[in-house]
Amino acid sequence: MLEGASNFRDIGGYLNLHGQRVRTGRVFRSEHLARLSARDHACISELGITHSLDFRGVSESAATPYSLPGVQHVALTIEPTVAARIQALTTQGTYPAPKKL
Repeated sequence: MLEGASNFRDIGGYLNLHGQRVRTGRVFRSEHLARLSARDHACISELGITHSLDFRGVSESAATPYSLPGVQHVALTIEPTVAARIQALTTQGTYPAPKKL
C-alpha cells in the first residue's frame, strides 16, 4: 500500500485478549517510515493515522529518523538485547506468556 515502507498493512480482524476483534482501519503496522514518498504521506493522512509507535532501538532510530505531518511519533524503544534475551530464554525452554487479567 505504501511505496516507501514494506509490510504496511491493516491488522484489523485479529482477536484481542478479550476475544474481540480489532476494528478494521484503526491499527496498521509496517517497517520504519523514514522513506515515505509524497504519495505515502497523502495515504497516511487519508487513513486518518494520528500516532506512530516506533519500537526500534536507539541506534536504528538515529540512523533512519522520520517525522510525519500531523502524526505524533511515540518512541517505545525495544533494544536488540531484549530480543536476544527472549531468544535465550526460549532456547532454555522458558516461554514468556501474557499476563492473565
